Amino acid sequence: MLERDVGKGVHRLEHAYVNCYLIEDDDGRLTVVDAGLPAFWPLLGAALRELGRRPRDIAALVLTHAHFDHVGVARRLQERLGVPVWAHEKEKYLAAHPYRYAHENMRGIYPLRHPRAAMILGAMARAGALTVKGVSTTSSLEDGVRLDVPGRPPGVQLLREKSPVRRLGEQPPSHRDPPPRPAER
Repeated sequence: MLERDVGKGVHRLEHAYVNCYLIEDDDGRLTVVDAGLPAFWPLLGAALRELGRRPRDIAALVLTHAHFDHVGVARRLQERLGVPVWAHEKEKYLAAHPYRYAHENMRGIYPLRHPRAAMILGAMARAGALTVKGVSTTSSLEDGVRLDVPGRPPGVQLLREKSPVRRLGEQPPSHRDPPPRPAER
């Protein structure tokens, strides 16, 4: 589902309880923020068509972090379209291996403790959560350094820690209010 203009030139895609964003500039070039799950691929194509854009308009992919639900189509974007993938240096290993992160709780018992999560986990599994392939080549983001990616509209910043973009990517699945807007200068 595409939600247009959650901020100036910022569009939100939600599928299987995962948020991704398209940020466009006045020239029609786009930055994708987070790559969802594998089933996001055809939805991305549909969103591009709805916005009057083409795959070649995607100039960059920025990962807020590299959990499997943020890396889903990163490899396809990189291999098929030549899109550079940006991730923080500390996320590079996880971007290549999106299931190898520490968990607060044992994964197997989570649905038993939180039965309402079964619907969310089922949607994520149907969207390809169990088949995400990592991306081995990423360009490094550094703390405090401005990333001037093509498609970044003037005044919008992509911030790593405690940022609106990070919060956008990690909305609780039950959250249905419009997301906060990215930080503006």
